[in-house]
Amino acid sequence: MPVIEPRVVTLPRLLKVEPGASRTIGRCLATVGLKSGNVVVVTGAVASRVYADRIAAQFRDQGVRVRVLGNVAGTAREAENLACDASDNAVDLLLAVGGGRVIDVAKLAARHAHLDVVTVPTSVANDGISSPVASLRDDAGFRQSYAAVMPTGVIVDTDIVATAPENTLLAGFGDLLSNVTAVLDWRLAGRCGADRFDEFSAAMAEHAALPALHASSPRAPETIAVLASGLVLSGLAMAIAGSSRPCSGAEHLISHSLDAILGPRSHLHGLQVALGTLVSAAAHGRYVDELHAAFRALGLPRNPGAVGLSWDDVCAGVIKAPDTRPGRYTILNEIDLDEISVRDLLDRAFD
Repeated sequence: MPVIEPRVVTLPRLLKVEPGASRTIGRCLATVGLKSGNVVVVTGAVASRVYADRIAAQFRDQGVRVRVLGNVAGTAREAENLACDASDNAVDLLLAVGGGRVIDVAKLAARHAHLDVVTVPTSVANDGISSPVASLRDDAGFRQSYAAVMPTGVIVDTDIVATAPENTLLAGFGDLLSNVTAVLDWRLAGRCGADRFDEFSAAMAEHAALPALHASSPRAPETIAVLASGLVLSGLAMAIAGSSRPCSGAEHLISHSLDAILGPRSHLHGLQVALGTLVSAAAHGRYVDELHAAFRALGLPRNPGAVGLSWDDVCAGVIKAPDTRPGRYTILNEIDLDEISVRDLLDRAFD
């Protein structure tokens, strides 16, 4: 009988998604045995700094040594510097309070310094709140993906997230709903022998996204809980797969292509991914009606004009999308990408 090699996947020890969750962080950490005698709270500016200061005050009241590192901009260099500082000062826990850039800096620093990191997102615009990947700018200013760590804990205070700009919530739903087409692409790549398909992590990614197909009122607490839980499960699916394939297919390539074409005119990642998801769904001939119904209920963009883009922008983005990651086989490798064919595809994808 063949020996089946076990998978070893690091999972968060703590997950809390509820109103007011950030008010009892010390107690939450203690319940799962997380050491927190010397803490660095990593945060951004303005709104996230307010929440970070409140959380730091909780630790001080409990006699914990704590520092707040603010104004994090989202660079790999910041992660390296934080890791060195944490090692030099015997820090035993990083707590990231903020958006994606703050969380990614803390996750990468935790990897370098071999530390636990707990994320307390102030917005849920993408699945970075729990994924083992960090998307940060290098010294040249270009965004790169880095292998980071899976957070040891994820604490989502739905009261805080509900105050975030609506576009960040919509971007989160755009990123989450893209799982359905990403899995279609991954399954296609597996059939073609272009990639190894894993049914377990694919099913986790799909089941993370499916409740969002029936969500509405993006600021409602129950809707935010669906979003946050779905993004956490997405991160776990990627960790199990050992790659971003369960949650990243043609729709993400289209967004990356738009970033390259638009430069400073580019929009939130999740909103561009939402448009790419409609394109991918139309190319697969799957989920188009369901996605449009969900997008309509949530207020997600159903055509380029809804986010200030032209059809020419998106057409160019689709044509050039496969070049952003040549090794990632998707539905775009199976269809004609001349301008006439792509414009016909966009007609089928958008309202």
